[in-house]
Amino acid sequence: MRCNPNHSDISRALLIGATAGLAASFVMNVFQDAVTHFGPDNDNDDAAAEPATEKAADDLASVLGTTLSDETRPAAGEAIHYLLGAVLGATYAMAAEYEPGVTKGAGAAFGVTTAAMLDDVAVPATGLSEAPWTFPASTHLYGLASHLVFGMTVDGVRRVLRRIR
Repeated sequence: MRCNPNHSDISRALLIGATAGLAASFVMNVFQDAVTHFGPDNDNDDAAAEPATEKAADDLASVLGTTLSDETRPAAGEAIHYLLGAVLGATYAMAAEYEPGVTKGAGAAFGVTTAAMLDDVAVPATGLSEAPWTFPASTHLYGLASHLVFGMTVDGVRRVLRRIR
């Protein structure tokens, strides 16, 4: 069942989706911190690698003609993480307005798609990480679980906010 939302619906969907994406980015961080600190694989070398978001922040700073200090790099990486979360959330909410079927699975399919497109395609293609086949299965499972949490949180928050008038 396709919808044909009007301008007001589109603006509302974008705002709701961006808000849901920000909330989901926070929940994803909490999940990752819990897994990293309490999981059995907390000595993993991948955890010590510079996050792709920090590399992206470095690249953006370079394009802007500046550099990031070691002190500001983590915060800049977090800003990239939250900005991307807001954009992805807004995109999901917009898609849900036009094609409600995308919400089947309560955001799980969105999370899996996000994991595949970001971790396995976009991030390596931009040089922010090595090729996906160079990482152990545990790294892929961690990324998949993190993005499932993200996708399902986006969907849940989006649904709650849509009910609020």
